[in-house]
Amino acid sequence: MNEIIQLGPFMVKYQLIAVLLSAVIGYFLLRYKMNKLNIEPEVFSDVLAGTLFIGIVVWKFGGVFFNPSVLWTNPLSILFISGSEKTIIFAIFSSCLYLGYKLKKGNMPFYYFFDVLPFGILPFVFIYSLLVPGIGFETTLPWGKSLANSEVNYHPIGYYRAVLFAFLTFYILRLKANVGTGINFSQSSIGIGAIGLLTSFFIHQDIVLIGLSFNQLLHLILLLFGIAVFKSNKTVEKDETQFIN
Repeated sequence: MNEIIQLGPFMVKYQLIAVLLSAVIGYFLLRYKMNKLNIEPEVFSDVLAGTLFIGIVVWKFGGVFFNPSVLWTNPLSILFISGSEKTIIFAIFSSCLYLGYKLKKGNMPFYYFFDVLPFGILPFVFIYSLLVPGIGFETTLPWGKSLANSEVNYHPIGYYRAVLFAFLTFYILRLKANVGTGINFSQSSIGIGAIGLLTSFFIHQDIVLIGLSFNQLLHLILLLFGIAVFKSNKTVEKDETQFIN
């Protein structure tokens, strides 16, 4: 969905508006949850905003590192550089380094930060998926979505994702896990990874490694990472129980 919307003298992509609206709603829901948990929103927001800024900038302009000659051959083209799969990896790595530094500097436990984060991320993805449904492979199912002036129906990937994220959000809220235990983080990682893998089978994927696309690899890594965190927490709880007994 690449529609352009006219806002006065400005032309804005609908997708950008959807991202901003989803982000604002997700942020306020996150602040609401932090207030209920008596967490200082300013400190958390500072770390989160810095991490997102680093990630977006590196993703957007990271291509310069792979093609530095553009700096002196055509410097103005930097403004029009778009992110790629290579820069996504670079952006994730840079954001993790910055996040680790800020958490250590602020003496904020790793799990404490990531246990709160799902209360903003899950609503963000849910709302964005509703606003930007997207399309997958052709389907004859009655809920298929058709393009303009077309009789062919396609899988509404965004709606699938929205329904699954609604269930995941409800599940995380029902857990009522203590912040800092890593439970919210591990369960959300497993859920997001599984949803990403499941919905990827309804849309074309460009294979890059071991029969999986870049998108599928990222979600698989997130799924396995969530399982590893969950297993490690279970091991710690078991050891503590044996020690007490």
